[in-house]
Amino acid sequence: MLHHFGGVAGTHTHSSFIPEHNIGLVVLNNENQISQYLTNAVSDIAYSILLDDGDANKKAEKHILAMRMRASEVKANIKKWNDIKAKKASSRVMQLSLDKQKYVGVFHHPLWGQLNIKLLKSGVFEVRLGEVSTIATAYTKLDTMRVEFSEMNEGGKVLTYKLKNGEVKGLSLFGENFNKV
Repeated sequence: MLHHFGGVAGTHTHSSFIPEHNIGLVVLNNENQISQYLTNAVSDIAYSILLDDGDANKKAEKHILAMRMRASEVKANIKKWNDIKAKKASSRVMQLSLDKQKYVGVFHHPLWGQLNIKLLKSGVFEVRLGEVSTIATAYTKLDTMRVEFSEMNEGGKVLTYKLKNGEVKGLSLFGENFNKV
């Protein structure tokens, strides 16, 4: 079997080929905390069926069990991490020069797509980029926020608003400029 497994933050991949049987498999997941177990289950099922090699369901069971256990660990870690972030964030105050409502809206970048910022009833900002969202926290400079979309970028990224004549015209994030729609 020729193979390559892995991925980057937010993804997990499996690609394999068995030249002797002229079969191959590619499994792509857009998650990286628990998807490796799902990827392994799918590949075991596929190869069991394609090679007529044992009970596919039985082979997948161990991966599904491991996935469930890992999911429980991830949930516990997320809760713990969120508690730590909340405690840390509560000691900082967001420095905004305009009314909070002026910072909300849809911001567009031609490659990144739409970034949505909402002011929740609790008074915090939710920042959503595609299917990923986070709660913005205070940063040390005026008209900025700290956002952390994944535990992989611990410490977060700075979102800097672009203001003109008392209005939000856009923002900068990841070194890219997003225009307000």
